[in-house]
Amino acid sequence: MIEALNSGADFYLQKGGELKSQFAELEHKIRRAVEHRTDEMASLESEERFRQLFSRMPSGVAIYEAVDEGEDVVFRDFNAPAEAIEQHTPAHGYFRSIPCG
Repeated sequence: MIEALNSGADFYLQKGGELKSQFAELEHKIRRAVEHRTDEMASLESEERFRQLFSRMPSGVAIYEAVDEGEDVVFRDFNAPAEAIEQHTPAHGYFRSIPCG
């Protein structure tokens, strides 16, 4: 069982027992696996739509994360117009901390 899960199996069913309940459990596990994959695909598609919007947007946009209980921010990404506004390129390093206070 551990080897199967470590090798990428979505689930594992133990053989034996009452056949009807085994098939019910199998059906349940398959439905859960399909739902998981569907959610995973939707998430990837959403991320791709965001990336396309972010990269093609004509306005400057910076993505940042508040840290130290909101006392500081760390910039995670800039789109091309924001790079031009800030006169900043990836070579300069985006991941800098800027005090908010």
